[in-house]
Formats: sequence, C-alpha cells, structure tokens
Amino acid sequence: MFSVLMQRKRTATRFRLPYTAKQVYSMLYAACMAEVASRHRKFIETEEYKKHLWDISRWLTSESSTFGLFLCGGAGNGKTTILKAIQNLTNYLRSDEVYNSDDFPPKGYAFISAKELVLLAKAYNNPMRDNESDYYRYKRLRSIEILAIDDLGQEPKES
Repeated sequence: MFSVLMQRKRTATRFRLPYTAKQVYSMLYAACMAEVASRHRKFIETEEYKKHLWDISRWLTSESSTFGLFLCGGAGNGKTTILKAIQNLTNYLRSDEVYNSDDFPPKGYAFISAKELVLLAKAYNNPMRDNESDYYRYKRLRSIEILAIDDLGQEPKES
C-alpha cells in the first residue's frame, strides 16, 4: 500500500510551441487575420492588439513553467478570435504529426464555453446512463493538452 502511495503521478509539461516568439507572432497575427476574414469582418489593427499578440507569442514559446493563459476584456475586443486563431495555428502546425496513445497529456485543443463546461462537470459529478457521453467528454477535457474556455462569467449560477 505504501509503495502505491509513494508512486509519483505523471505531471504534464506545459504546452509550448517550438519556434521563436517572433515566428509565432507572425503566424498568430496571420491566423487572427484569417479568423476575422472567415467571419466576414474587417480586421482592425491597433498597437494594443499587436502588443497582446506579442505577449501571447512570448508565452506560447516560453520556457516558463507557468500554466495557463488568461485573456480578459470587454465584449468584442478579440478574445474569442485569438483563442480560435491559436487553435487553427496549433492544428496547422501539428497537421503532419503522428499521435501516440501514450502521450500525456493527450495532444489536442478543445474549445468550450464556460456554460457548457459547467454542464459537463455536473454530469461528471452525477454520472447516469443518460449522460454517459457527457461524463466521458468531461473526463477527456480534464486531461487534454490545451483547453480554451470561452465566456467565463456567463456560466449558470448554482441554485
């Protein structure tokens, strides 16, 4: 029993891209422009937006052990666009990689709203036959390499 307790859990390494911050900035900037164009909108380039992309690019390439990237701001300032651009960029950069079932955490990028995540967590905490797929989806989300949670603060309140 003691030997089981003393075994170390596998700790995930923080996600990072194997490029320079300057390279990632260029790719992320282009991915953001493409994401805006896919929504039939006009890309508005500001110095503040470019600075945010630079900060994100530095984090995506950093050797820092800091987990998580938190984007905050008012409605319409580009948070979701950036998250989707990172997803598209990551998928593109990994399009020729072979996945191994032993990878920990499982490779991939999941994009989910906070509201949907709360509903999946409730299914996970109260498993029943009719919510089995939600249970397993939440279980996978808990260990996925990149989890992007959109619209924090919009999730339902506990009653």
